[in-house]
Amino acid sequence: MTSAVQSAGRTLLDTLPPEGHAQDSACMFERHADGWQPMTTAAWRDEVTLLALGLRYIGLRRGDRVGLLGRSSPHWIVMDLAIMSAGGVTVPVFARGSSARLRHQIHDCGMRFLLVESPQVLALAESSANLLHAIVCRGVKGSGARRYDYDALLLHGRAEMMRNPAAFEELVAALREDDLATIIYTSGSTGEPKGVELTQRNIFSQLRGAAERFVVDPASVALSFLPLAHVFERMIVYSYLDRGVPIYFVDDLQQVGTCMREVRPTVMTTVPRLLEKIHDRIVAQVELTDGLKGRLAAWALSKAEDDEPHEGSASAVDVMADRLMYSRFRDGMGGRLQIVVCGGAPLAPELCRFFLNIGVPLYNGYGLTESSPVLCANYPGANRMGTVGLPFPDVELRLADDGVLEARGPNIMRGYHGRPADTAAVLDADGWLNTGDRASIDPDGFVTITGRAKELFKTSTGKYVCPIPIEQALRNDALIDMAAVIADNRKFVTCLLFPDGEAVRRMRERRGAAEGMDLLNGAELRDYMKTRIERINAGLEDWERIRAWRFVADPPTVENEQLTPTAKLRRHVIEDVHRELINSMYEQEHERK
Repeated sequence: MTSAVQSAGRTLLDTLPPEGHAQDSACMFERHADGWQPMTTAAWRDEVTLLALGLRYIGLRRGDRVGLLGRSSPHWIVMDLAIMSAGGVTVPVFARGSSARLRHQIHDCGMRFLLVESPQVLALAESSANLLHAIVCRGVKGSGARRYDYDALLLHGRAEMMRNPAAFEELVAALREDDLATIIYTSGSTGEPKGVELTQRNIFSQLRGAAERFVVDPASVALSFLPLAHVFERMIVYSYLDRGVPIYFVDDLQQVGTCMREVRPTVMTTVPRLLEKIHDRIVAQVELTDGLKGRLAAWALSKAEDDEPHEGSASAVDVMADRLMYSRFRDGMGGRLQIVVCGGAPLAPELCRFFLNIGVPLYNGYGLTESSPVLCANYPGANRMGTVGLPFPDVELRLADDGVLEARGPNIMRGYHGRPADTAAVLDADGWLNTGDRASIDPDGFVTITGRAKELFKTSTGKYVCPIPIEQALRNDALIDMAAVIADNRKFVTCLLFPDGEAVRRMRERRGAAEGMDLLNGAELRDYMKTRIERINAGLEDWERIRAWRFVADPPTVENEQLTPTAKLRRHVIEDVHRELINSMYEQEHERK
């Protein structure tokens, strides 16, 4: 088999494993208490084969919808590839999702099987067991009419291989490029989640594009910590496997920093929120550093935040800043990063500037689940700060009359499952997808996203407000973890501020405050925030300025359904939950008039 960039194959399974990649080499790693446990290429390829045949043994038919629920791990990928090899359609289920969301997916797509990757998510799976033909559990002992043991399926698969050594190849040979490969449900940030249908051709086109834009090889080392249930990380991992890159999986975001220092990756994907957290930790460390060292650190930090990135030879001042501080910042991220691809949400230009200036090669991209997902990206040799880069290979981009970005190419979805009207609303007869995002395209072809069309609030006075840049500016403060701007159908702009728990803890320690003391409503903190917001307002139009705000101690989470599994605010839920608090802001401001 050949790699995606060379292969004439039309499906994902035509490209794996890559030709020439040592079958006994370690390819995927999972972190355990006693260290990193490897899975060789030969081992995962063998397990995919046996599981695919085992699934056929328990009744999986071509086209059956198969849910996949679990943590990010090598076995998640094995299960995914096995489902598709057997002719099934993978339906990723977020491990932190709700039972209501799972039931919606089961009913909406006609899911028959559910594969459970770990005991940690078994309770969620069993909440809907009566709706499924079967649940396949890995690492969980027990029995039941609807439960099958993962290892037992592997044994059934091995028995089938002994009976017919060509059984697996026959399954893969039956796959076609237009076969449905996966149904991925949208985040539900603006309403009920919809199932995006992606074909084998859609997926394969992304492997080709990634191979052209980003040069990685078996000498590279990848760290994967974003949920594999999200299309972005899943496609990137396929690309790593296609090119024989060793992958280290992290399933706990709290451990990412530790794992970066252990693994010392050369390539990884991330989202803006993690970069914001890293930046905030660096700022906090600098603030705690005293004396000459502290003054030098503060100078270097300010320089990284304010200077415009430049290519070419560095000045003597840049070299000094790098030796004194920036190299230490990079060491905290492993010290070997060559490619960091950021996507999933808008990246603030000032955050991009900081990481580029400290020597982290950050490349911002853009896409949608509906486009498999990448539409455009910056990449080595073509990296323009503030943009989301150039179109991916074979992707066409244009601007509609209203400024919304439209896309066409082999990566565009087949449609929303069972929703022809919703599909027709975003995908025209000529194959152009309406992304829902407003954009501009410069003369060199670089794309800049200027705002989400659906997230362009209209105040009751008729003025339009884009919340994203305002929320980004608020989150730039280390005290703020998340912010939700309120403006739609309101007279003016207000916001809810969700403080960072670690920042509040440090504040308590510095002030010696008792645990029960209400710091968030104290005069000192309100004066601090007032100054910050006045600074943000100075750069906004009059109708965009924040007139009132409130701190909210309980942050949006996936569990309280105020946050999507991909960390987007579910604005309609947040406004409903905090309606009384929001209304009080407008009432108090009205009384002051």
